[in-house]
Amino acid sequence: ASLLLAVMRPLFGLVLRYNPGFGYAFGSLKAIFLLLVWVYYLFAAILIGAEIMANFHRRESLLLRKLFTAPAGQKLDPLTARFATAVADGAELFREGDAGAEMFCVIVGEIELRKGGSIVKTARPGDYFGEMSLLLQAPRTATAIARGDARVVVISRGNFETIVRENPAIVMSLLQEMARRLKATTDALSAAGK
Repeated sequence: ASLLLAVMRPLFGLVLRYNPGFGYAFGSLKAIFLLLVWVYYLFAAILIGAEIMANFHRRESLLLRKLFTAPAGQKLDPLTARFATAVADGAELFREGDAGAEMFCVIVGEIELRKGGSIVKTARPGDYFGEMSLLLQAPRTATAIARGDARVVVISRGNFETIVRENPAIVMSLLQEMARRLKATTDALSAAGK
């Protein structure tokens, strides 16, 4: 605000110097005119600042939503790739029963999801896992172990909520994936019961 006022005062003086009739039109109202222009620019600066701050807090979720919208196997751009974490062969991301406040998306390599020692699923590039604990705020239902060197992106609850709130298409794809998983589990249970 001070900077705007400091810049506007000499500019207004220049306008009056090169347009002397302009000063007669305003007379003693020059200061009020200067104040109104200053307030206008001040509000513009505040609105721009508010927009920058709102997007600053959303910057991670804006970049991470590409994980859900990009085709599987597509190389990540450098901004999104900076969120990827390297996971060594055999390293555990989490254990069954652990508290979970984030989900994961595989970028490179494979992650085995094991329950009771048996492999339930192998997550490959483009696959995500851990969303059940994130959504239900429940303990992990499986143990995640890297098979070979892998890279994953960790998506926090706050980023996930922002992504889901602002992208209905992503919500639909998540629901479809959960329905596929539920069907596969139901089919496996039906086959085991026969």
